[in-house]
Amino acid sequence: MAGALAVLVLVFSRAPLGADDAAFVKRKNEAIDKGVAWLKHAQLPDGSYDYTDRPFTMLPHMKHGCTALAAFALLKAGVTPTDPVIDRAFASIHKQKLEHVYSAGCILLAIEARANWEPPRQDEAPAPPPTPPPPTPGGTRQGEANPKGGPSVPQTPKGVRDPKDLDLAKKCVDFLIANQATNVWRYPYGKSEDTSAAQYALLGLDAGERLGLPVAKDVYKKAQEYFVSNQESDGPEVSPFIVPGADRSYAELRKVEKELREKIKKIDASFKGKKPGELNADGHTEEDELRAAAEAAGKTVCKPREPDKGKTLTKMRARGWCYAYGPKGTTSDPMDQDMAPWKKTISGSLTASAVACLFICKAHLEGTPDYEKGLKEPIDTALRDGAAWLAQNFTVSENPGRPVFHHYYYMYGLERAGILGLIPRFGEHDWYEEGSQMFLDQQDLGGCWEKREVGGTGGPVLDTCFALLFLARGTTPPVRVPTVTTTGGGGQ
Repeated sequence: MAGALAVLVLVFSRAPLGADDAAFVKRKNEAIDKGVAWLKHAQLPDGSYDYTDRPFTMLPHMKHGCTALAAFALLKAGVTPTDPVIDRAFASIHKQKLEHVYSAGCILLAIEARANWEPPRQDEAPAPPPTPPPPTPGGTRQGEANPKGGPSVPQTPKGVRDPKDLDLAKKCVDFLIANQATNVWRYPYGKSEDTSAAQYALLGLDAGERLGLPVAKDVYKKAQEYFVSNQESDGPEVSPFIVPGADRSYAELRKVEKELREKIKKIDASFKGKKPGELNADGHTEEDELRAAAEAAGKTVCKPREPDKGKTLTKMRARGWCYAYGPKGTTSDPMDQDMAPWKKTISGSLTASAVACLFICKAHLEGTPDYEKGLKEPIDTALRDGAAWLAQNFTVSENPGRPVFHHYYYMYGLERAGILGLIPRFGEHDWYEEGSQMFLDQQDLGGCWEKREVGGTGGPVLDTCFALLFLARGTTPPVRVPTVTTTGGGGQ
């Protein structure tokens, strides 16, 4: 089996900037290595990481969240769970008081990445479907579908499951559940719930579930209501394109994953004892057979969607999201009638965040009575239209809608939306190909990324984290299927 899986990685190998473009793969891996080296060197003596006040001042109590984000980015970029830099970062995290949604979400992402670590691959190949290992503490076997309707848990047996980490993860999950407002989350002193805080809460809760920490379905139900009801009411029509995570149920996608895994086992058994490159009775190599199986699975995932029985397909319209909303989908906070105009601006960073949030909600609600009865259609429509907005306004040169701030934050959001939805392209745009080229061109000679006065988020530490997470495709997909968007270096 191991031999077949190794070959499968090679079969799926794909250089994003052109066929057999090994130069790009080499350049990308070198950029990741330089970014990792810079981020390691940026660690403070106490194990923490800090951000700067450029282009604006971040909150002091988010420092341990920044430390967790750095540890998460390093782990996804291939740094081992037992590396001294990771140990020091976690020691620092454990000393801090838990007091912010962003920090709790980032801590959960870091803990899960450490506990479920995989070594990175050195090409553009999606990971082969995993062989189910032993059950996790929550009872779900990693790599199998969650019997409660949530996403499958990826196989990642090589990490570190420190009891202290798992105890902290439980506290973070409890903190996020306790601090969910009417529908989503907000700053502790804020008057309105916001799209940005919500995404880190949901990313964290999703990571917690992969650690075996269950979350009540009502948490996701309330969150999806916020995003579905607050999306722009209308927008320009966009030429339809494939959005697998909205066009298909995750149950369907898991079936494809399971069938491919079974096919791989059969191919492996049929070539047992044969030498590399040797032909079978049909005149095919093992690589040929694996390629055919992968292509068949990929076609199933990315075939054009069909309407539900008795219904017609709705058109895709570019409908996005902004930062904060008041009651009934307005952008006016009833507690603050003079809410800053930027909070009302539809942008790429927040639309990508909302799309990612809805994919997480769908993955955990699918199969429940409420979802099947009344939530499925509005969630899938919102997801397709959110993806349409990203396609209509696609750019990798800035954050569309808010070009002065959050360029790399937007790019990491684009990566999350693309991978959670298994979206190979937003319209005509190969988001990973175009985004990777941008990051490679903008890396500093010293190895970091920093937008400085225009387009940044909080200095070189945060910007470098976002760049590494994009290049390593660090988001964990709900389902593993053979498309280039489902996984990346650093493992899931």
